Amino acid sequence: RLARRDKVELPVETSDRCLNLLMMAFLLFPAIKKIKRESLTQQR
Repeated sequence: RLARRDKVELPVETSDRCLNLLMMAFLLFPAIKKIKRESLTQQR
C-alpha cells in the first residue's frame, strides 16, 4: 500500500485537476441538459 500511495502522491496536481474536472462535469451536466431542453423548447 505504501508503494502505491507514493506513486499516487507524486502526481497529486494532475489527479486533483482530473478530480476537479470530473466534479465540475457532474455538477454542470444537469445544468447543460436543462439549458439544452430550454433552447429546444424556445426553438419550437
